[in-house]
Amino acid sequence: MPQPERRQSLLFSARLPPEVLALAAKYLRPNAVFIHVGNWQGASPLVKQLVSGDEGRNHLLIQRLQQLQGMAVVFTNSMAAAAEPGLSVSLLHSGLEQQQHYVYR
Repeated sequence: MPQPERRQSLLFSARLPPEVLALAAKYLRPNAVFIHVGNWQGASPLVKQLVSGDEGRNHLLIQRLQQLQGMAVVFTNSMAAAAEPGLSVSLLHSGLEQQQHYVYR
């Protein structure tokens, strides 16, 4: 890893509440650049969101994913929930070695 004075640190987030900005300020250089894309107060009109109640939620999600042409990002509360039979998935989680974080399909 490069020395801190030669290292570039990047932070990506869908939201940056004041608490996260304060934490980032501890580690970023004083001249750090922040780039805001889109409407930071709401969801992008390019992002489709589907909200469902608990009952039948998993079935509806799997049905939608099977109909989808292309890729999607789905957040789950466990790795087991992401490993649904019949779906081709790649997992990104804290248990991966750092080098594995760079490989996506």
